[in-house]
Amino acid sequence: MMIFSITAVMAENAAVTVTDMFGRDITIQGEITRVIAMEPGDCEILCALGGEDLLVGRGAYCDYPASVMALPSLQSGSMMNIEEVLALEPQLVIMNGMDHPVEQVEQLESNGVYVISTYAANIEETYECIRLIGAAIGKTAEAEALVSEMQTTFAVNMLALVNNQSQPKILSLRNILDEYIEHQKDIITRRTRYDL
Repeated sequence: MMIFSITAVMAENAAVTVTDMFGRDITIQGEITRVIAMEPGDCEILCALGGEDLLVGRGAYCDYPASVMALPSLQSGSMMNIEEVLALEPQLVIMNGMDHPVEQVEQLESNGVYVISTYAANIEETYECIRLIGAAIGKTAEAEALVSEMQTTFAVNMLALVNNQSQPKILSLRNILDEYIEHQKDIITRRTRYDL
């Protein structure tokens, strides 16, 4: 599991230090008002946190919410054009570290642009990405609220009655599949016994 951390640093200009999903510490000075989200998931997170008005550009595959389609579209991954990105004058670029070469990150940072790298392979890492993006744009309370809402919704979706128990049980995806298979075996067994 990848870990990220947030440290608020008190100074003349309040700064926030975030550790992105690849362990890089980024200290962001002042308020972020111009952001480019290169990946669809990051764009959706940013908008869900109430940061859509911060977007000045988006990756070519970012298409939700539909309103972001009006923003300039940029190629992402190894096809990203640094000059096009810089022309939009972002303060922060959010990108998936797996898709973007380190050289791109270095070029952007050498031009004074903050870059945070995200990556989520499971739901827990998605929660970490939400918190990371929230911290970077000054919306930590909104990020925590979104994570809490998702955890509640996700848990409710995994609530089931198992083996004729009177109390519902929260199940992982694997447990749900195991219970479903057992249920199907039970149905087949009963059908063959009773010719239903």
